[in-house]
Amino acid sequence: MEENLKQHRGSILFLVVIFIIVLAFYFVDKDLGKIFGITGFFVWFLREYLKNWLDKDLEEYKYKLSIESERDKIKYR
Repeated sequence: MEENLKQHRGSILFLVVIFIIVLAFYFVDKDLGKIFGITGFFVWFLREYLKNWLDKDLEEYKYKLSIESERDKIKYR
């Protein structure tokens, strides 16, 4: 549970910063605030998607590496 919270801490912080920026621009210029809000959401979504995609590839590589390691252990015993 704690690892899961650590992984999402950066995403939560990013969303809070985007929210503050959008809120500030909303009071200055409402259209610009909407643009920043939509852009910030898509940047966050793309970041999370790429992070999950890379994590998936990393886990797959670790799994294949562990299989090769077991084969080598059996082969040399």
